[in-house]
Amino acid sequence: ADESEADASGSGEQPPVEEAAAAPAEEAGEAGAEPATNPAAEEAAPLPGDDSEEAAAATKIAALQRGKLARRKLKEGGGGGDAAEAAADAEEVGDAYDEEGAGEEDEDQDEEEEDEEVEGDDLGDEEEEDFEGGEGYGDFDMLEAAEVDGDEEQVEEDKANLAELFKQAQEEKSAFLDLNQKLQRKLGEHLSTVKKADEGKDVEKSVTDQEQRYYKCLAQVNELRDELKRLQQQHDKQAMEMKRRLDDKQSKAEEIKQAFVEFKREILKGAENSRTSKPIPPKLIASFEKAEAEKDTEVERVRLSNINRRNFLRKLETTLRQKEKLADGLHLIDFEQLKIENQTLNEKIEERNEELLKLRKKTTTTVQVLTHLKEKLQFVQAENQVRKQELSDFEVELTGKRDVLTQVKHERDALRGENAARRQQRGLVSSEELLIDYEKRRLDVIAKKDTVGRLQARYEQVIAQTADLKRKILSSGGVI
Repeated sequence: ADESEADASGSGEQPPVEEAAAAPAEEAGEAGAEPATNPAAEEAAPLPGDDSEEAAAATKIAALQRGKLARRKLKEGGGGGDAAEAAADAEEVGDAYDEEGAGEEDEDQDEEEEDEEVEGDDLGDEEEEDFEGGEGYGDFDMLEAAEVDGDEEQVEEDKANLAELFKQAQEEKSAFLDLNQKLQRKLGEHLSTVKKADEGKDVEKSVTDQEQRYYKCLAQVNELRDELKRLQQQHDKQAMEMKRRLDDKQSKAEEIKQAFVEFKREILKGAENSRTSKPIPPKLIASFEKAEAEKDTEVERVRLSNINRRNFLRKLETTLRQKEKLADGLHLIDFEQLKIENQTLNEKIEERNEELLKLRKKTTTTVQVLTHLKEKLQFVQAENQVRKQELSDFEVELTGKRDVLTQVKHERDALRGENAARRQQRGLVSSEELLIDYEKRRLDVIAKKDTVGRLQARYEQVIAQTADLKRKILSSGGVI
């Protein structure tokens, strides 16, 4: 809005009134709106040729009545943001050329803008709820599609009403322009007698500012309509993208589910009874699959019920919050009690889910342990057979060793007898004193032999010394 004002003030060029009025008329014609007549507007329409003050006052009153009547019809008919903007355009036309009723018109326009903001917020909240509640896609989407069709019919009706209001606004604009020209002529004649020529320029400047304000408002309306179309396209695109992603996720989940079912079926076909070592019958496998399918169906049903209850809870919380705002906290106790109960139920649900998860993990662990024990049993049985074979070999070897041991014992007994006989034959062996004396003599002999060896060595040393002395004496010329 600020940029449009800056462009309008900087350029200094104003489009003609016929071109500015023709643009919305072409848009209304493209929308397929059919012009309609308003009896109240025809009865209260002013006469352009009437110059009296009563006619001017009647024109102003009729314009205000038509604007209020149009706003009331739009509010009762549930018109959207475009209808409110068209009503705001009609009011701004009256604001631009009616100085006396400006205060009331501005207040009505502010109220309508607030209503538009509230409706926009409600639409945003509904869109958020639609995206949040997208988990339960199905019948709810069909209902929403039916509501969208009803909304499209309502939009067509709103367009027709807007075309009618636009036509009335065009008629009012032409009447106000004629009235404005007449009033300006009278005002010019009055000011020419009282004020100077420069004051007339100020009046023309004021009229120019009002026209610029009107054109700026029309530009803002067009921008808002373009923004609304862009947001609608963006939301439609997001909805299609979310729908496509949901379909992809569902198809992928179905493929994974079927693969998992086939995997479990193969596992069950390959499993054996721990006691009989027989495979599981196909009927029992089919009963297991049927029970699991029933459980999955029940889980889906409970999940959908949970989603519906969560959405219902969200709506109840919103309603309760609004009631608390209106009743100054009278329902706060009930809300807190329901909140506590809801929290308790959520905790119970979480506990059940945790127990279910633990049981599933325990079942998986038990199956793994059972399989491991079966494999270990087979390995132990094979090892037991090997040990039995080794035991039989050891028993045969033990029998042979026992025979050898008996023979060795006989030989030992014979050697003992022979040893005893030989001891009896030897005297020294039988007398301990003789053995001690023999040992002493042996030690003495060894000692004497050592002494003899030392003396011989001493003798040889002395002989060598004597020979050396003789040589020295002879060398010195002495006589031995």
